[in-house]
Amino acid sequence: MAKTADHLFDPILLEAFLAVADELSFGRAARRVHLTQPALTRSIQRLEQQLNTKLFERTTRSVGLTHQGAALLAPARQVLEAHHAAHQSVVFADEGLTGRVRVGFPGPSASDAVGRLVRAVRHERPGIEVALRSGTLGYEAAEHLVNSELDIAILRWRHRPVGVSSRIIGVDQHVVLLPTDHPLAGRDSLSISDLRDEDWIVLDAHGSPLLETFWGACQREGFVPRLTHRAPDAWTAMGLVAAGLGVTINYDATYRKVPRDGIRVIPVSDHLVSHARLAWRTEDSSAAVREVLRISEQVMPTVTP
Repeated sequence: MAKTADHLFDPILLEAFLAVADELSFGRAARRVHLTQPALTRSIQRLEQQLNTKLFERTTRSVGLTHQGAALLAPARQVLEAHHAAHQSVVFADEGLTGRVRVGFPGPSASDAVGRLVRAVRHERPGIEVALRSGTLGYEAAEHLVNSELDIAILRWRHRPVGVSSRIIGVDQHVVLLPTDHPLAGRDSLSISDLRDEDWIVLDAHGSPLLETFWGACQREGFVPRLTHRAPDAWTAMGLVAAGLGVTINYDATYRKVPRDGIRVIPVSDHLVSHARLAWRTEDSSAAVREVLRISEQVMPTVTP
């Protein structure tokens, strides 16, 4: 059987072929594909010419498939299904129904919000894959957005990067972590100045807004904190505090739903302002990103500071 690559998989001709093969009647097949009978006949003839073979045995009373026609049935159906799937993929991608959206978040302080977002996206747009990246903090996360390494990020910053838009999704309460046997562990709240003589454990995160806020509070109180340990993440910092190696500061959301064995979590009385934000590239044209941002408004509504 000769093949003409340019026309072998013409879906219009294959649809006409399958209609005749299913109906075994040119009249019924023509009505099914919304063509006149002469137009349908020409489509079949064109396909037969391209394949250089006869697909139907036709008499005045009946229509039947030849062996070659029967052999084309399954491949023709597969081609039309693939054509339909390809068309749907393009349409869905254009409408934001499919795609991959990369979401960065700092860690425990945003885990609840991320969980709600992923669940909502899966429910409303199962064709969109949400790829999560934990441990992206502050300006690092903003840099990943600008460089198109992330599409959306939950972060905190003190200065908005150029080309990035955001909305506030949370107002942070700062807390300090003390060992349970610390002399100040029974207090309902503490100021930064109450802890000026303590050994401090801080997160080892370059450009962290939390550290900037902490350093600013210490400077206003007129002291330089004694940094004794740098922890790679909030979990490690908590473990070091429980071991009696110092105190640390973080956001209350970080430790809201974790075991607190060996530590006390105490609110900071100083007015330390920090906002959790949902951020994205201002000029991002991805329909999938726009759809995830739309869904995010339902599960992470904008907060007025």
